[in-house]
Amino acid sequence: PATPGAPGKPAAHAAARTIRLKIVTDPDDATVVLDGHRLGHAPLRLERPREPRTVPLKIRRRGYHTRILQVSLDADLDLTVELTRRARRR
Repeated sequence: PATPGAPGKPAAHAAARTIRLKIVTDPDDATVVLDGHRLGHAPLRLERPREPRTVPLKIRRRGYHTRILQVSLDADLDLTVELTRRARRR
């Protein structure tokens, strides 16, 4: 009968199916929205399934201009996003 692969192989294969996201913002505590789904507040670290596509990443914080970036879900992402303060209304 066929034997399964070495014990370390399934874990390595599973790891290849996920990516790690690290998102830091300046200033911190900005809301992070990936492909329409709110992930939380920066700084943020998480893992998600690897996908061969590009999706919008929205970073927003009150008093600052919202940033929208296109990011690939096919590789790990280590991103620092600087937000620009909005002009005060008089």
